[in-house]
Amino acid sequence: MVCGIPAVLSIFMLLATLVCIPALPFPGGEDEVIDIFSRSAGGGLGARNLKKFGENLPSRSGSTQTQRRASASNCTLLTEHEAKKLPGWQKIIEHADKLWGTGKRNIKTNDEHEPDYPAKICIADKIQISYQGAPSCMTENVTTDGLLSGTNGTASVSVTQGFSASSSFSLSESATIGVSQSYMTMLNFPEVASTMQDFATSVSITNYVSDYFTSSYDEMETVTLLVAVSDGHRCSVIESVTTCTIEGTGELQFIASGYIWFEYVDPVAGHYKYSVMLEDVLPDPASRSSYARFRGNTTAISRSSYQATCKEVS
Repeated sequence: MVCGIPAVLSIFMLLATLVCIPALPFPGGEDEVIDIFSRSAGGGLGARNLKKFGENLPSRSGSTQTQRRASASNCTLLTEHEAKKLPGWQKIIEHADKLWGTGKRNIKTNDEHEPDYPAKICIADKIQISYQGAPSCMTENVTTDGLLSGTNGTASVSVTQGFSASSSFSLSESATIGVSQSYMTMLNFPEVASTMQDFATSVSITNYVSDYFTSSYDEMETVTLLVAVSDGHRCSVIESVTTCTIEGTGELQFIASGYIWFEYVDPVAGHYKYSVMLEDVLPDPASRSSYARFRGNTTAISRSSYQATCKEVS
């Protein structure tokens, strides 16, 4: 909860002796400046001694400054409508009623007059994929002929070695907050022993049922082999190519954080406007979260072994 700094100098000097709240942490992005405001005395009520909402608010200048991290692309703004869908919303209301009463009021998030006190929805920057069952694999041999370079010389053969994977997923269940919003994240695919290596890919996911998204990973490289060729022989390289397909699922946790503003029609203890920080009242992330789930298939290709052979040309 945050307390505003009145414009009157004498009050400002009094509040300057109080404890300051720290800057809010935000994942990723660029550094930007925010203001610091003092806590109010005797219980730390987050209040703004402002004009009634709707009137022009005075600008704040000359305040102490610190740094925060601007929100990254895995976050969007939380609306009042979405806030009311949070599992712990009733605790927020009870908290406000207890401190400031049940008088007529408006509830806001991301107040345009309070840009330094946002409310956001964020997902993790890494999502773990869980495989369902064992992979279905097939191995085949691929033959590549060499190019002869002179009699009793060498043949050069280009072979592809390495690992690649492609995935396609769709949302089977969407979250109740951040609906139709797009989020960037990384998908972590675990290793499957003797079959698939672990890897990670970046994706953009839109939070609505049946959203379809894909990802790909490629670390294949081409290697040129030189094979000694006897006169009258032709050489080639046989590569072992293994293709595996496996089903996977993932879960996205949409976590709300930041400030809810209660704007009263009539002043309460001399103030019209109070704030509640979600993390203060709902410290358990599950009480301010909603979940989306997705499933789909991953196909991985491994090209890891080869053998050169030479045969006499009849």
